[in-house]
Amino acid sequence: MQAIVTARMETMNASNSHARSLADLTVRELAGLRLLNERLALAERGILERAFASTQPEHDIESNNDVNVQAHVICSAAASDSATFTLDARALLDNSNAQCANEALPDPLADMTACRLFNDLRVQHCGGDWTRMLVIDVIRIDLSIVQRRSQTWTA
Repeated sequence: MQAIVTARMETMNASNSHARSLADLTVRELAGLRLLNERLALAERGILERAFASTQPEHDIESNNDVNVQAHVICSAAASDSATFTLDARALLDNSNAQCANEALPDPLADMTACRLFNDLRVQHCGGDWTRMLVIDVIRIDLSIVQRRSQTWTA
């Protein structure tokens, strides 16, 4: 019986947390969202700087070298493995990608400019659930840069 009551309470809490709007969040929770945006923006800048530095031609352009950059940002809660989100950050490297449109956030975060990763996390991974975003306290960046050499020959 106790297990059924606990399961119902967890279901009610999950549904209530999803129903919370920004206006329902405390000042501390709003500050947590702002801090998360700042940390993700810092991750974006780090990815862009390292990728740019690694792809600068330090050799003759005729050498047919190609550089492939893969970037992922893993956001998780330290206390739980269930709240882990992997953001594909390769879109940051494509300047022609129009998906980065700055969507206006509702009040009381309307004055904040959300970075691309914050918007991706909010819309694609958390479905607009602010409470799910608040549990994130670990941000890890996986960046791999692979240089390939193109080769052609005739047989």
